[in-house]
Amino acid sequence: MIYVKIVFGSSENMKEVSSSSVHLVVMSPPYYNAPFDFPNLFSSYDEFLELLRKVGREVYRVLQPGRYACYVTQDVRIEGKLYPIIADLIRIRSTRLVSSTRRRSSGGSPRAHKDI
Repeated sequence: MIYVKIVFGSSENMKEVSSSSVHLVVMSPPYYNAPFDFPNLFSSYDEFLELLRKVGREVYRVLQPGRYACYVTQDVRIEGKLYPIIADLIRIRSTRLVSSTRRRSSGGSPRAHKDI
């Protein structure tokens, strides 16, 4: 049986979703202060990256081991300055992926979420 649940809200806190219960996450976070999307939404690029970290922690929590998360995003150029969103997102998520492995309750081999 397939169960679909749509929740409107911030992915920073997905309290409505049980831990290790999701098979696939597809998301498109807001582009950092992009003039075509949400200009001046964030006070700094670091604030934007912190949002990605918070959302990433929740995504990791709700994903079942071995499942995937897909981030639909791109780098953005604002007033001539390029913000490397993709490289920073990979760095943020890779740090979590490398530092977090889980073992099967039967004592099997380590495994990690495939969330990048």
